[in-house]
Amino acid sequence: MLTRAPALKLMLILLAASAILSIISIFARSTIAWQLVGTATAIAVALAITLPAMPSDERRRLPLLQRTYLGYVGILTLIVTGMIWTNANAQDLNMLCWIWVSVGVPCLLIALPALKQRQQADRSLWLAEGLSIWGAYAALGCATLWTATQGRTWTDIGFTVGFTLLGASAVAAAAAIGLRGPSTDRFAPSPNATRFDRVLGYVGIAAAVLAAGCSIGPFIARALQPPTFSPVDPTFWTLWIWSSTLAVPIGVWNLLGMARTAPPLCYLRHLAVLSVFAAGFILSVAALDPAHDYYYVGEWFWAFCILGSTSFLGAIILMRIHRARPVGATPIEQLEMRCPRCAQKSTIGLGESVCTCCGLAVLIDFRDDRCPGCGYDLQGTAAGPTNCPECGRVRQWPGVAPAATHAPLDSVNAPTLVRNT
Repeated sequence: MLTRAPALKLMLILLAASAILSIISIFARSTIAWQLVGTATAIAVALAITLPAMPSDERRRLPLLQRTYLGYVGILTLIVTGMIWTNANAQDLNMLCWIWVSVGVPCLLIALPALKQRQQADRSLWLAEGLSIWGAYAALGCATLWTATQGRTWTDIGFTVGFTLLGASAVAAAAAIGLRGPSTDRFAPSPNATRFDRVLGYVGIAAAVLAAGCSIGPFIARALQPPTFSPVDPTFWTLWIWSSTLAVPIGVWNLLGMARTAPPLCYLRHLAVLSVFAAGFILSVAALDPAHDYYYVGEWFWAFCILGSTSFLGAIILMRIHRARPVGATPIEQLEMRCPRCAQKSTIGLGESVCTCCGLAVLIDFRDDRCPGCGYDLQGTAAGPTNCPECGRVRQWPGVAPAATHAPLDSVNAPTLVRNT
């Protein structure tokens, strides 16, 4: 696998080649020379934007997040290179590039939280992560495959297929949060799922899958028909609305169930779910009899959409604010550290430790300025190992915790004082 150092050297070579070929093509007026310039430039730009995701050591296995990003940019570079060598006259390649960018970027954004969560030790959300990641892959793959096989006249349907599958996978992943296991995160554990959340999780996933099938079914039927299309059965459209009306509120409920807010702010979750369900219910009733003139349907629909979206975003912001809660941890006696000089990892204890690799001496100690049990601010209390006035937990103070043995430390050479306050 290409690492950062060779990638930087290759970028320099490609830039030099681009400059030389550009000068040659100016005087020689060669089309091939300009195509070589475009190819070298495209590869150099791809290397530049993927450089942060490249491994620094070829022996290290890349996480799924970096592999996804590198693969996405690599395929985009291949498509752009194909456009360059076809003189940008191949409309199918142009449409394919447009699909890959316009559908691929939202797919990456939807899968990004799950890809980042996959890098953590907590695997309680494994089902939601898998549905989000592989659903985004499937949405982008189906949209690209549809455009590549059906031609540019079907590009609009390629957009619809991609975004429909992406939305269904996002809703299914949100509903699957209700099926999460006990969190193993020590510092910000998510609340345990209730039995009601689990039942809703199964129902939401099934409804999202049904909605995806009902939305893709008409397009598949049209693709298999002759050029003169026959009318599509409106049953698909009705089933899609009703299944979405059921799946989306369930996804919102289970997603916001991970919040740690107290009343009355926790009722934003209920307001968001009821508003989303009301908007979908109004649309579902109107879809049953399109010929009937439902008075004020549009006004009520948009009113509930605005109320649901604002309450949902407010609940998400509260989730972000309250995501980290203090934990009742025992006094800290050791920590994992990477030596700031030689980058060797080791476990060191309180007090002075010396890196066995480079000889750097490090002094470690801790002081609680906020109680890890209840979050009480201890900065105004008397100095020393006093108890927390709120919950009674003993405050950690420098020199009080038992000193650990001088474990080998992978780092530094000059005496350095590291004090966490």
